[in-house]
Amino acid sequence: MLENRGTIRFPISFALFFAVIFTVMVYHPAQSKAAANIAVLLNGKEIKSATALTLIKNDRTYVPIRFLSEEIGAEVKWDSLNRKVSISFKDNRHIELWIDSIQYEVNGERRMMDVTPFIKEGRTMVPLRFAAEGMGLNVRWDNVIRTVILDEVGLHTVITNDTLYRLSQFYNTTVDELIRLNNLNSTNIYLGQVLKVPAAQKITGPVNITSSLSDSELEWLAKIITAEARGESMQGQVAVGAVIMNRVSSSEFPNTVEEVVLQQNNGHYQFTPVASGAIYSINPTSENIEAAIRAANGEDPTNGSLFFYNPSIITSDWIKSRTVSTIIGNHVFAF
Repeated sequence: MLENRGTIRFPISFALFFAVIFTVMVYHPAQSKAAANIAVLLNGKEIKSATALTLIKNDRTYVPIRFLSEEIGAEVKWDSLNRKVSISFKDNRHIELWIDSIQYEVNGERRMMDVTPFIKEGRTMVPLRFAAEGMGLNVRWDNVIRTVILDEVGLHTVITNDTLYRLSQFYNTTVDELIRLNNLNSTNIYLGQVLKVPAAQKITGPVNITSSLSDSELEWLAKIITAEARGESMQGQVAVGAVIMNRVSSSEFPNTVEEVVLQQNNGHYQFTPVASGAIYSINPTSENIEAAIRAANGEDPTNGSLFFYNPSIITSDWIKSRTVSTIIGNHVFAF
């Protein structure tokens, strides 16, 4: 899980996320302007020289090719006569590109960029998409911290809202495997941390790592999970979230997460943290947010339960009379 240190941030929408990966475009009304406050990270390290020169032209982000290439150990040569840049990588890949030409070659194979490289202040500027396709780097955009994230294959720099669960889904692996690869002692990960990932298993199509809920609804779900399932296992947290989602789907309860959480019957709130007011000051961790996402996406270890309670503190005979579905951690789940 990603420690947000007291703030709640929710996943960037898929539309934005994959638009950035595949088109790597950053909107700006100016035709050509320095990309103020946009940092460039390569394998978790800010390339300050690249940050200083990164600019936007015709709604495309351009970066200086030499700085990025040399950071990953590639050799860069400039042929002034032919206005050609040659890049030789340690894995024997060789790239040649020409100024003001959309054509470039990888080991002699002719390819096309969608826009042309150009020279700015003596530096060859290439579209960011080329970094992904030509140089073999994974490219992402963190909108919260306005940072371009570049990683070599097999590495992943943690961005806002990343959790090991989300990464396991994106790289088609397991949380346990990510923990093993990185010698982690827990599921805690932090912003900017560089993790090893199974390079051969990366997938490029959409995966279900966000929910269909709005950010506000997801926040309410994460808050009630935090309040009611603090200290419970991930399964126990997802189970509490599943009860809320089951109520949303039931004709016996309100049809939004917020309304379910804040519901009153005969003047009494359904959940103690709401009655006490504690719900309003709760800050979910990214583990709680992950549980909320999983519950919102239909994961339900309770088999459709509409109620849960802690048998060691509950005093209501009515709730105890409900048909028990399962017991997870300190909670009994019932229909």
